[in-house]
Amino acid sequence: VWTASTDGGRIVGYDLYRDGTLIVERWDTLRYTDGNLEPATTYQYTVIAVDDEGNYSNPNAVQVTTLDVQLLTSHVNWDNYIELLRHVFDIYTGNAYIADLATLPDWPDSTYSGTPTSDSTEAEITCLNGGTAQFTPVINTSIHSSYAWEFKFHDCQDNTVVLDGQLLREKNYGSRLNGGKVTSTGLTIDGQPRQVFYSGGMDEWESFASHRETTELNYSVSDGLSSFELTDANTRVTYYGPFWMNGSFTIKSELTDNRHLHAEVLEEFQMKLNAAYQGADTGLLKLMGDDGSELKLNVANNDDLTVTIEITTSDGTNETFTRPWSLWEVNLRVERRFLW
Repeated sequence: VWTASTDGGRIVGYDLYRDGTLIVERWDTLRYTDGNLEPATTYQYTVIAVDDEGNYSNPNAVQVTTLDVQLLTSHVNWDNYIELLRHVFDIYTGNAYIADLATLPDWPDSTYSGTPTSDSTEAEITCLNGGTAQFTPVINTSIHSSYAWEFKFHDCQDNTVVLDGQLLREKNYGSRLNGGKVTSTGLTIDGQPRQVFYSGGMDEWESFASHRETTELNYSVSDGLSSFELTDANTRVTYYGPFWMNGSFTIKSELTDNRHLHAEVLEEFQMKLNAAYQGADTGLLKLMGDDGSELKLNVANNDDLTVTIEITTSDGTNETFTRPWSLWEVNLRVERRFLW
């Protein structure tokens, strides 16, 4: 931006120079944006007015230095895809966060840890700040044995933590079926600096085809230094026998460079019996970065020990290659948590 020149004749434009090189001639406004610059670099710009008689004004120069801002790397790329896939598989199996859900709402009184007994009774307390907390045992033995605690908090301060919302933590027993679930219409735990939010549901059943499933699950936790934000998780893994995997979610965490990454199974994963990490028969997984970059992992490549991976970076560069399943062996194993 510069001030208009005054002259006996009519000003027809301005010639602009960068470091002595003409970059635009007879520019007809008082503003120019130069987008072809390097970060952390000093440039000298010179503006010369030109009138309708071909006369040139004295040059006016200014020196500027660009900020040290680097261009963003493609979100999904050849350097990070292995770790991204490990993180994604840990979320599909639930291993990345299920240990936290299994203990929610982390109430300090051990009476309400685990599940209730036949002697448990409902209780309501007044919290330190005048809010309330209600603990209700929910027991049903008509078909199979179901034991649950329902927690309801209304602006309840416990020491330095404030809880608000509802959560149901349940355990089921049966002759041929055991399971557990944690569901919530929305629970907020404000601990300063630890912040937690949970809604939706996760359940796990141990039977002929044990499985773990999420429904409209949202879970976020932040401690001021790192954060984990899982949204719209609708997933299912079947294990202990065949290993199947379905569903989608969006994750933002340190392992995704604090950028939103969407994962979606486009074709159901059907893995080998009792050895998921050794190969798969069918399945197609897609990861989508926030900049348009993407990865596709295809297990149907006629080789049980490898997968075909296609990466398209944000600038459109594309490459397809194969990698061994052993890279993600650990991440495809399900850690049981709800069977207290």
